[in-house]
Amino acid sequence: MASGAEKPQKAPSGGSAGKRIEAAKRKRSNERERVQPRLCCSNDAERKATTERMVQTLLNARLEQQWVNGAWEVSAPMWFVRKFRPHLHHLPDEVRQRYKIR
Repeated sequence: MASGAEKPQKAPSGGSAGKRIEAAKRKRSNERERVQPRLCCSNDAERKATTERMVQTLLNARLEQQWVNGAWEVSAPMWFVRKFRPHLHHLPDEVRQRYKIR
């Protein structure tokens, strides 16, 4: 080697050093910009219509029943909970309590 030439650099063994550096540069989840929650219904009339539709759908649906501690527990079907998840918070409290919807 010539006196002024640089030594060739070795590749880091294992290959994880580069990944660690890149991981440190990424934004952490708590540093991300907060997104404002969207309203599920744009106005009051739409909200009331959605609530009525959910109640009617729940009344017409076949409820899930589970045998727990010597008694049948009735709850809303999972497909209903998945379908209406963004709107469940404006179901009447007595409906949520009766069908065990959180």
